[in-house]
Amino acid sequence: MTFLPNKIIVTQFILICFLSSPGLVFAQASTDNVKSDLKEQARLYRSQGLQLQRIGKLDEALSLYQKAVQLDPRFIVAYNDMGIIYEAKGMPEQAEKSYLKAIELEPGYLSSYSNLALLYESQRDFEKAATYWQKRIDLGSADDPWTQKSKERLDDLFLILGNRPQDIRERQVAGFMRDVAGQKQFRKSDRETSAQEYFTHAQILYKKGKELAAFKEALRAQQLDPDNSEIEEFLAKVQRRLLTK
Repeated sequence: MTFLPNKIIVTQFILICFLSSPGLVFAQASTDNVKSDLKEQARLYRSQGLQLQRIGKLDEALSLYQKAVQLDPRFIVAYNDMGIIYEAKGMPEQAEKSYLKAIELEPGYLSSYSNLALLYESQRDFEKAATYWQKRIDLGSADDPWTQKSKERLDDLFLILGNRPQDIRERQVAGFMRDVAGQKQFRKSDRETSAQEYFTHAQILYKKGKELAAFKEALRAQQLDPDNSEIEEFLAKVQRRLLTK
């Protein structure tokens, strides 16, 4: 019995040596590499899905977006993409869940707020639409064109819901004062985000057969993000469609 403490000390020493061994460091590095590979594959699936979506293969595109979020459950852009597909396929409940999931993962992801507002408008749920237009306004930059578009849509909804015009003006002034106080600057990333929202709306309009409206929205997107080849290809496709009508 007198040797028991020594045995404990030896055991602890062996355990410490094992835990600090290069093998465990290698195992951690391997785990990080696996996670990185999964995210890379998820982004590849998303890219392939966009290609299929552009040519109208919605089911195949949706399948790839679903694979992307399985590999990377926090891939917010893919959830937003899924929402667009579901909406185009006439599946509003699934679209709503996808947009909400993107917001849950990243409350600052602006595209899903405007997508939700447009979805609720199409369902004539104007109160919910107004809520998400307001959130889009609060989170957006003052110089962001989609912030202004959101304010215009919110004004229209207030009129539909019966608010007095002076209430609308007061709300606009309050929003303007928040913008000035915040001294927000419209950065390149903001322009790209806004461009993506216009482009998203253009895609939805195109799937609904509203080619001219889709073309106009895509043009606005291109003005904000002129180097985006995806928007350029979409514009060419819609233009060809319009010319053959």
